[in-house]
Amino acid sequence: MIYAPSELKDKPTLHQGQCCDCKIDTRDMRVWLCRVGGGVTIERLRDGAWVTVDGGCYNSEYHQCNCNKCGHIGWGVNGQRCGACGFCDGTMKQI
Repeated sequence: MIYAPSELKDKPTLHQGQCCDCKIDTRDMRVWLCRVGGGVTIERLRDGAWVTVDGGCYNSEYHQCNCNKCGHIGWGVNGQRCGACGFCDGTMKQI
């Protein structure tokens, strides 16, 4: 699932972090909207720890990207590791 900052800004804040507001919190996923940079961060619960799998605090440098290996679509930067399959050889490309 891809979330744009504009989709999240009017949702209620469930938790507040140092610079981000948690807008969605399920049993295994959290979606944060950054108050400072305006970006969106998606975390997944893996082996008992919250791990960032997509996005980041700064909206301006992140784009909708897809992985050439598994087809995952998410927010990212050209050339980053895929948050879904973990493949890393510059496979995330802006779409």
